[in-house]
Amino acid sequence: MEKRYSCCISAEEAGYTVKQVLIHKWKLGTAQIKKAKFRENGILVNGKRVTVRYVLREADRLEILLEEKSRASSHLIPVEGRIEIVYEDEDLLVVEKPAGIVCHPSAGHYCDSMANLLVGYFAAKGEGYVVRLAGRLDKGTSGLLIYAKNAPALTQLERERADGRMRKTYYAILTGIPIEEKGNAETMEGVVEEFIGPEPDIPMKQRVCTAQEGGVYAHTHYRILQKAADASCLLAEVNIATGRTHQIRTHMAWLGLPLAGDRMYGGGFYRETESGNSEGEFLTRPALHAYRISLEHPTTGERMEFHSKMPADMESFLLRHGIRTDALKSANSDRE
Repeated sequence: MEKRYSCCISAEEAGYTVKQVLIHKWKLGTAQIKKAKFRENGILVNGKRVTVRYVLREADRLEILLEEKSRASSHLIPVEGRIEIVYEDEDLLVVEKPAGIVCHPSAGHYCDSMANLLVGYFAAKGEGYVVRLAGRLDKGTSGLLIYAKNAPALTQLERERADGRMRKTYYAILTGIPIEEKGNAETMEGVVEEFIGPEPDIPMKQRVCTAQEGGVYAHTHYRILQKAADASCLLAEVNIATGRTHQIRTHMAWLGLPLAGDRMYGGGFYRETESGNSEGEFLTRPALHAYRISLEHPTTGERMEFHSKMPADMESFLLRHGIRTDALKSANSDRE
């Protein structure tokens, strides 16, 4: 979809060049400005094409075409299906991803990803958006996903992720006994700053290792919210300052607290299929849910926060172990 910005130059902005205003007022990058320069009618002042060196005067109307009209993601197969929309405007789309669905097409998932569903959603509305994901979730993880509906919005969201203005918070159900020298659940919260890298000879699995072993820095903060009466599991809130593959799963397992249902990292209460699942006794995926995202709107700068309720499988599991989610909601509201 076409994306064009425009504004009227104020007395304070008069005397600055077009480039200076685009960088300092709209926070545009040099790559975005360069692309606009070569578009027909890409940068206009009072309806006439100008260079970025043009010196602006008070009351000038400055316009920049940041994205031209384009067709939808033509490489993706549009698929009809239910999508739970949390929020949508001309720049952002916030959706709920169920557990068990991948974000983008991959081997064995060519037409059943969230991207396929979104292309189908836009097609049904007669809109030609390109699917642009700002952060992803593993197949087994449920929760909130943010999509940008144009390239400038994606650029801003990526900057927010990099500098920490975009924050994502997870619910995680933990099992096991913490290793004292690495972390202590009795303290109710802690920080893990350990490098993460691929586990040799095990596809996709990650491990805590050194930088020399191919690891990258990862920062995870966890807070224990409630403990099961039978001491079989813990409910934690987790924030990550970095977004590494399997970061929460790897760090929690390293602490001796693997996620419930996480077979890859040694978590208990895992069952391959739902057949025979007795009242939430077992899980068929890692118990991880992205329940809150806060960010600054990429165009207006307004601070926004989105929430998602606990998914049914995790809620059922928690209730079976004596952890009530209504008490959790009350505790969260008090803290926020």
